[in-house]
Amino acid sequence: MAKINLRDYYPFYNADLFIDIPDEVAAVLVETERLERNYIRRMFWNKA
Repeated sequence: MAKINLRDYYPFYNADLFIDIPDEVAAVLVETERLERNYIRRMFWNKA
């Protein structure tokens, strides 16, 4: 089980709140964050 901080995903949390999630869900969250960063990088690179 992976441990994530909900403060990283939800801006309305003022303090750290750690929860345990399955490894598959953690992998999807990491992949989604990576894809979003790459999309933003491509958007600036192509001046779209």
